[in-house]
Amino acid sequence: GATWTLATALSTYVASITVSADGTKWAAAVSSGVICTSTNQGTTWRTNAVPSTRWNSIASSADGTRLIACGLGLIYTSTNSGLNWVSNNVPSNLEWWSVASSADGTRLVAVQNGGGIYTSQITPAPRLNLTTANGKLSWTVPSTNFVLQQCSDLVAWTDVTNPPVFNPTNIQNEITLPPTNISGFYRLKTP
Repeated sequence: GATWTLATALSTYVASITVSADGTKWAAAVSSGVICTSTNQGTTWRTNAVPSTRWNSIASSADGTRLIACGLGLIYTSTNSGLNWVSNNVPSNLEWWSVASSADGTRLVAVQNGGGIYTSQITPAPRLNLTTANGKLSWTVPSTNFVLQQCSDLVAWTDVTNPPVFNPTNIQNEITLPPTNISGFYRLKTP
């Protein structure tokens, strides 16, 4: 931080800015009522479709895909770098001053005017992994209410009847597939 240079300028008052860990994705909360995002280090900006309010703060996940922004009575989140935004179920009679995000974007914190601190945690969807050397399928825990299914044609899915085994070394559920059953398609489905 010894040397600073002007990287870009928006034509309005920026209340807060966040940057992805690699420095490419930027998002700015603008007090005049918009949120702006950039995917090229602030060279060009896009205005996002959010309600017009005095936006006070914005935060992002390390990869820049998950964003949270707060303002007068509103907290909005995005899971696709600001292309789409959804309203969050928070008290609308509060003025939200600041937000923060964990690196993976699943843990969010918001501070209201007056000192109330609110938290939200999103349970991430499990990611199915295949280790071809030993024919193991695995997925992260916690992933409750997921059933492993298989098929050969992407149409007729059936449940895999082998129960998964929890592996505490990598915090994953694992199933070893028999050698006759390695080819095919697999998915995790919620009942």
